[in-house]
Amino acid sequence: MKLHCKNCNKQLTNSLFLTKWSRSIKVDTYTNEDGEVKEIKEVQRFVPKGGFVKTRRTQYACDFTGKRLRTILDYTSYAIHRDDLLIPIGIWAPGMGCCDIDGLDVECVCGQLLGEMSYDCWQSYHCVDINKDHAYLAN
Repeated sequence: MKLHCKNCNKQLTNSLFLTKWSRSIKVDTYTNEDGEVKEIKEVQRFVPKGGFVKTRRTQYACDFTGKRLRTILDYTSYAIHRDDLLIPIGIWAPGMGCCDIDGLDVECVCGQLLGEMSYDCWQSYHCVDINKDHAYLAN
């Protein structure tokens, strides 16, 4: 399956296979106020090269009492690896995230907004999130 732009039908990727999120453990160390060295382990998820994951975008917010609310947005997206895109994408520059791209809009060469790229260190999901309303899968 290949992703194509719904606006101009341009092929956006080579063949992709349906997969699940891959995981890696990120370990950070820090020194607390007592001088003790502590570790923080965080699971980060990513899409392997050549794969795509069908996913629902979720949005988190807090209500006025501080309770965490989860909203599933009304569209499904395709999460892919940035190296699978056949269109030019931005490269990291200072101000785009602390060490990698954080929330960069991805556009087709025709100008259609396709989705968003998120690869910064603090993000739990590393992928290019393509909105299904702007792209389609075909052989």
